[in-house]
Amino acid sequence: MTVETSQSNELKLSFEKYEEMINTMSGINYIIDRNYSIALYSKKKWDLFASNNDGSELTEINRVKENSILDRFAGNKVKSYYRSLYDQIFSGQKKEIVIKSKCDSPAALRDNVLYLTPIYENMNTKDNVIGVLHQSLILNVEERETVDLIKRKNVDTKAEFLEMCTICKAVKYQSNGEDKWITDEEYQNLGGASSIKLEYSICVDCTTTLDEFL
Repeated sequence: MTVETSQSNELKLSFEKYEEMINTMSGINYIIDRNYSIALYSKKKWDLFASNNDGSELTEINRVKENSILDRFAGNKVKSYYRSLYDQIFSGQKKEIVIKSKCDSPAALRDNVLYLTPIYENMNTKDNVIGVLHQSLILNVEERETVDLIKRKNVDTKAEFLEMCTICKAVKYQSNGEDKWITDEEYQNLGGASSIKLEYSICVDCTTTLDEFL
C-alpha cells in the first residue's frame, strides 16, 4: 500500500464518522473534501429531492462524486464565488457562512438557507479542516402560478441566453435599453420566452451580499 493510498483511506474513515450526523440532520446535507468533491451525503434525502425536482441525473451520485462540485455550478462567476467561500472555511478564516437563497420550482416559491461549516479531522480538538458541510434547508413554500421558464422543457438551443441569478433566481431583462433584474414571474408576465437558454450568474444585490463573506 502506498503512502497516498493509506492517507486516502484514513481520510475516508475520518469522513465516515460524520455519516450518522448528516443523515439525522434536517435538510439536504453533504460534505465536500479539499478537492471540492463530494465525500459524504445524505442519500435518501438527496435522491428524493433530486427526483422530485427534475434532477434525476443527480441521483447517480457516483457520477456526481467523480468530479469537483464546482463543475455542477453553471457560470464562471458562480464557480469563482463558491470556490472563494469554500476556501474561507478551509483556511479557518470563517467558522460559518449563511446564504439565504431561492430554490423555486415552476409551481412554488421556496425560501432556502444554506449553511457552510467546517468538518474537522478531529471534531473534539477541532484540528485540521478536512471538509465543508453543506446543510440546505427549505424555510418556506408558497404555491404560485406555474412559471414555464423554470420547467426547462423544449429549450431552443439556438436561442440567446437569458441571465439568471443562481442565488435569488432573478433574471436580467432589458427594458428601454436598460438592464434590470426582475423576478421570473415578472419576466413571464412581460411575455418573455420560456424556451430560452439560461446562463447562471449572480445579480448586483446578491454580489454585494456575498462580498461581505470575502
